[in-house]
Amino acid sequence: MLEVPSMERSFMSGSSTDDSHLQILELGLEEASQPGERQSRLYDELMSINITRSSSEESQNLSNSSGSNISEEMGTIAELANTIDGYLDNPRTNRTILSNQIKRATRQIRRKYDNLQTDLINEQRRRYNAEVERDLRQTDLDNALNDLNMMTTAYNNERVTCQ
Repeated sequence: MLEVPSMERSFMSGSSTDDSHLQILELGLEEASQPGERQSRLYDELMSINITRSSSEESQNLSNSSGSNISEEMGTIAELANTIDGYLDNPRTNRTILSNQIKRATRQIRRKYDNLQTDLINEQRRRYNAEVERDLRQTDLDNALNDLNMMTTAYNNERVTCQ
């Protein structure tokens, strides 16, 4: 009898229609006493549903935490690596399912990377604009001080010539 690994069981919580479909698949898998094409098909379908569910949960989690930091990024990459290792160790894993999951995960990583790059560029712009504004204020202050010094000098020169 073929067992669903514990890693996949953690993804089996979801909508009631998916749960009933999963239960039917698991029962069919348990009823298939000898490994064969039917058991392989059932297992592949079960894996496909679990992978799809885990990917949708990951994408929901990603959309909920748009302000993520680098440690979360590293956690996502580590989870991806662990998942890939787990699926590669399982000889029954359908390569198409695995490649689709890898593609989804890399797209998510690219999106996060692009968001981080955008955040970095926006932060650099804010800092640059703040520096420019500070420099303009300093220039205005310097000009005002120069005007004051010129007026003081002109006043003193006029006082000296009047005496």
